[in-house]
Order: sequence, then C-alpha cells, then structure tokens
Amino acid sequence: IKERPSDWKEYSGETIKFYHPDEWKPEEREPFGGAAVEDIVLNIPESTDNNISYSVTPFDLIKPEDIVMEEEIILNDRKWIKWIREGEGYASYDFYTKEHLKGNEAESFGVHVTVSEQNEELEEALMVLVGSIEFNDNGEPNITITPTE
Repeated sequence: IKERPSDWKEYSGETIKFYHPDEWKPEEREPFGGAAVEDIVLNIPESTDNNISYSVTPFDLIKPEDIVMEEEIILNDRKWIKWIREGEGYASYDFYTKEHLKGNEAESFGVHVTVSEQNEELEEALMVLVGSIEFNDNGEPNITITPTE
C-alpha cells in the first residue's frame, strides 16, 4: 500500500476519522437506505455514488451480485473484504468490515464508491483512505447519556 500523500486532509467525524485527497470534500449526511450511526458522503469528483457508512444489514447479507474481484485485506490491523464490482457503464469499489462494531446497532461498516469505469488511481487512493480510518472509542457511538436525577 502506498504511503499517504502529505497534502491529504483529515476528516474528523462523530465516530471515525480518516485522511482524504484535498479535492474530495467529505461531509456528514442524514443516514438513509439502511445506513445507521454515521453516514459520510466523500464528494469524489466524477463519482456517481460515494460514501462511508455503518449499515444495519448483517455483514453476511451485504455481499453484492456483480462482483468481479474479491479479496480479504488487512489494513491497519483490521480485516476488510474488498470487492470490485462491474456492470454496464459502472465500476464500484467496496471495502467492508465488521470487526470494530461494539455496542452500536450497525452490523457492518463500509466504504463504497461507484464510477463509470475501473480506475486504478482511485482504487489506490481508496486503499490509503481505508487504511487511515480510525474509530473513536473502539467504534462506540459518541452518545453521552445524562443520568436522570
């Protein structure tokens, strides 16, 4: 895996932080479509779909139909499954893990990006981004519960 370029920026969210190329402008959005806890749009130029989110879908059920390449990878001591998916007019890169999930309602966590065709530079950048992900409090959602008096 390539080293993270020095001009990458840090994004710090509620439950995770990671590094990304400057031209990507990640921002949090309201979770939808099975997402839970935290849903971040990466805003990758030329991408039709790109986000980092927790999912309520169990890890074993999340596997898509259109996979052309699948591999298990270890990044930052965490096991991920990496899928490259392809169909007419699109290619997707998916990185999913379930190892950090402790006590929140999510069943899996993933990075998902769809572009018009396979792009090795983008794939390499995503590997570096995924390797830079750090979970706060071991993946516990940062919710402070005030005791009732």
